[in-house]
Amino acid sequence: MQKLPSSRAPIWLLGLCALFLCSCNKSRELERMRADHDALMKRLDVLERTSAKHGPDPARIYAPNLAGSHVRGPAQALVTLVAFSDFECSFCRAASATLEELRAHYGDQLRVVFMHHPLDMHARAVPAAVAAECAGEQGKFWEMHDRLFSLSSLEGQDFGSLGKTIGVADAPFDECRESERPKRVVGAHREQLRALSLKSAPVFFVNGHVLRGAASRAKFEALIDGGCSSSPSPTRWAAGTIPARTATHCSWIKRDERSSASMTTRCAICSSAREAIRT
Repeated sequence: MQKLPSSRAPIWLLGLCALFLCSCNKSRELERMRADHDALMKRLDVLERTSAKHGPDPARIYAPNLAGSHVRGPAQALVTLVAFSDFECSFCRAASATLEELRAHYGDQLRVVFMHHPLDMHARAVPAAVAAECAGEQGKFWEMHDRLFSLSSLEGQDFGSLGKTIGVADAPFDECRESERPKRVVGAHREQLRALSLKSAPVFFVNGHVLRGAASRAKFEALIDGGCSSSPSPTRWAAGTIPARTATHCSWIKRDERSSASMTTRCAICSSAREAIRT
């Protein structure tokens, strides 16, 4: 009996077809993966450029609006150091001690300006800032500032009782803390840094130059001493913040701690600075 030819394809042919189809599927999957990768890289590129555009520029001179701020040091000081800080932040606490060392070192040639930057992650930061502002209404901001930074933790801290330790009157202090006045000041300070996409603390501006984090004393001194040879020309300062002393050349006396001798450091400040930064 004659055997009829089989209508089924050879097994090896079916295997070849399956391999071809699998290869096609893998190629399409790779193409999709490459497309997804390219799209992701484009998004990352946009984010990086956006961050660079809206973040602080290290080469730029910034002029924070100092309305509602608190100042230590004379208005005619050659160097203004603006500190945006958080009373519940351990790095801010460390930086506060560094600022005291700088004040002792530079004396009347340095003024330190405190502004609030309570971080969202710190539940007690805003109440502490409010307490400091309310103490400030009785002329005791810096006493409260120093007291708050002397504490290792604000957890469970009674700010009303803390106010008594620095001698504020209870009734106006309590009324202030319940009002919206101090919160508006704190919020206005914080918005300045948010506009620059700065969400960490502390942040400093040394004669307009930005410095982030709990920097060492050496870093501050490098900015203070080195920045003296620059010609700051911020486009706008808030009313009342223009330095009282502007001259073609100015000098200050620094104490040489090794020899206890005084030496004069020359610095150049644009003689037209006052007009350039006038509002």
